[in-house]
Amino acid sequence: MKSSWPCTRLPQEPELLVLQPRASTCEKCPRKCQKGYVRNQQTCKCIKVGNDSESKDKEKQGKCPSGQVLDPAEGGQDASTANPKCIADDASKCGQGEVPESRPKKDGGGPKDTVDCAKDLKEEDKPKCTKSEYRFIEIQHSVDGKTAKYSCQKTRDWDRRKDSKFEETKARKKAEYEKRKAERDRERQEREERERQDRERRDKEKAERKKKRLGKCLTIVPLAMDGDSMAFSDEFFDEDFVSSDEMLQYWPADIPDVDETVNLDSDEFLEGWIGPISNSDWLLTPMTPFKRRSLQDDAADEIQSPHEKRFIPGIIGAILGFIGRAAPVITRFGATAGSRLAGATARLAKAGRSSQSLSKMKDAASKVSKDKNWQRCLKGKGPE
Repeated sequence: MKSSWPCTRLPQEPELLVLQPRASTCEKCPRKCQKGYVRNQQTCKCIKVGNDSESKDKEKQGKCPSGQVLDPAEGGQDASTANPKCIADDASKCGQGEVPESRPKKDGGGPKDTVDCAKDLKEEDKPKCTKSEYRFIEIQHSVDGKTAKYSCQKTRDWDRRKDSKFEETKARKKAEYEKRKAERDRERQEREERERQDRERRDKEKAERKKKRLGKCLTIVPLAMDGDSMAFSDEFFDEDFVSSDEMLQYWPADIPDVDETVNLDSDEFLEGWIGPISNSDWLLTPMTPFKRRSLQDDAADEIQSPHEKRFIPGIIGAILGFIGRAAPVITRFGATAGSRLAGATARLAKAGRSSQSLSKMKDAASKVSKDKNWQRCLKGKGPE
């Protein structure tokens, strides 16, 4: 296979070699250098025998203008590079066998008035730099004179590739971060949504607990009140009102929640509440006799029996169940001689069936909620 790259032999390695693009070492070449040419050990190019110095000068200059040479600190360029990075030829101001001090990478490359030079080292005493490095010369001064100290430093080409790689890595890391952030945000939003739904569920359950107890107490606390207030227990309030959010305004702020350790539906609570208020001496002020219900009224309200078969929502079902247990207790204590509960009962009107307006129901509920026994009932305590 024919190659357009010059090649030569290494004295210690007789294989034919070729210089590859942007390479600092020689690769095996399939052809010999033409007659009269040998390999330059730094460039791997074929140069004429006996004219090595001139060839080196041309390689150093490349396509730079006269008086300038390829900037070794640039890296990634050779004699064939178009529009190369060039610097002033400082070596032209040094004596025979001397080398100039290298310029910093940030140097603009313009001509200097004076150049610090020192005797060059033998090739075997110079460091072997990688393709991403160049030989940097520092001139050291001592009592014995000046000495050229060689070291390997990274080229600007390596710096740019490093910066480019850094930017690529930075962009990749940023993309990964944004992805993780989006996932975290999504997880946070999902968690907050679950927490919001849990709060709403707990608040709803808490509100329902309160409404159930409010509705129960609204049917028996009036029995402990005087005058016409006793009538509030008998179909004054309807199902729509006691199950609405309007009821929550009558829950005292200093009672955090329903004390479910006390069961208002139990015989112990009902008898402990109704028994004391059935005594004729319970209230010292005169009261309006309670209206007795007819058999027709009882028949009409039979649907509120615990055994009714219509669908009853949770809150209303709980209140009607309580009324179903409280009614016989009220009747039993009302049947005793001289009971102030004679003929009294506790009933809840069906939705929209109350003879009272919403405004009157609110006024009555407000009055009941201000009674001294209102909070005692909500807390599951007996009357006083």
